[in-house]
Amino acid sequence: RFSWWNPWSPTDRLVIGYLFFLTAWTLLGWHRITHPALHLTLNLILMLTFAGRSRLLQSSSSGWSSVWLLVPIPLLVWWYPQATLLRHVLFPTDLDAWILPVERFLFRTELYRLLPRLLPRWTSELLHGIYFLYYLLLFFIPYLGYARDPRLARETVFSILGTMLSLQIVIMIFPTSGPVYLHDQSFPDPGWFTRLMNWVYRTFDQGGGAFPSIHSAAAVVLVAYGSRLFPAWRAGLLTFLILLLLATVACSYHYTLDMVSGAVIGRLSLPLWTRLYTVWNRT
Repeated sequence: RFSWWNPWSPTDRLVIGYLFFLTAWTLLGWHRITHPALHLTLNLILMLTFAGRSRLLQSSSSGWSSVWLLVPIPLLVWWYPQATLLRHVLFPTDLDAWILPVERFLFRTELYRLLPRLLPRWTSELLHGIYFLYYLLLFFIPYLGYARDPRLARETVFSILGTMLSLQIVIMIFPTSGPVYLHDQSFPDPGWFTRLMNWVYRTFDQGGGAFPSIHSAAAVVLVAYGSRLFPAWRAGLLTFLILLLLATVACSYHYTLDMVSGAVIGRLSLPLWTRLYTVWNRT
C-alpha cells in the first residue's frame, strides 16, 4: 500500500519528516525569517538527497551503508544553528522571563551563577573539555559500534537524531537563551578548552536553544546506547554523563531547569525511539 515508503530506512524517514516540518515552518514565518529562500532551498536539497539515497545504496556496494549511517550526524552542525535562526516565527523574543520564575521556585538558588564562582579553575577547564568531548562521542560511538553490531549502531543514530531533532522543534516553538550571556564574565581567564568552547558557541550557536537542554537529553541517549555497544566502557560513559550534566550548568550554558528537563526527556524517550525504530524497520 505504501511501497514508496519501504526503501527508506527509519533514520531517512525521521530526517525527511523533520525537513518537511522545517519547510512548513519556513513558509509560515517567511516574513519573520532572514533569508527564508536560502532555508527553503537547503531543506529541499537535503530532502531530495535523503529521499533518493536508497537508489544509491541499492546500486552500490554494501560499504556505502556504514558511510551513510553517519551522514545525518555531521548535518547537525547546520541543523542546530538553523533551528536557532528560525526560533522567532511565533514569538518575537526569547522566553527566558517565563523560565526563570520556575527555576527560582524549584531550585531556590541560581546555580549557573554560583557554581562558576565556587569551582577551581582546573575544574571549570575539565568541564569545558567534557562539553567538547560530547561532540566527538556523538560521531565516534555509532561509527565504532557499527563494526560490533550494525543494527544497534543504526538504532543509536536514529534515537540520537530523534531526540535532538524533536527538541530542536521545541526550541523553535519555545525559544530561551539561557545564562550563556554570563559565560565570559564567569570565566575571565579562559584555558584552552574554554577558548575552544567559546569558538564553538560564537561560530555555531545563535541563541535561543536552552530549554530543554539538547546536550543533556542527547547525552543520556548516547550513553545508554554506548553502554550497550561497548559494555566495558559503561563506567567511563556514566562518569562522562554525570560530568556533562554538571557542565551544562557550571559552565553557564544552561539553567538547572534546562539540564534536568533535558535529562528526564532523554531517559523517558528511550523506549519510544526503540519502539519506533523496530516498527519502522519492519515496513
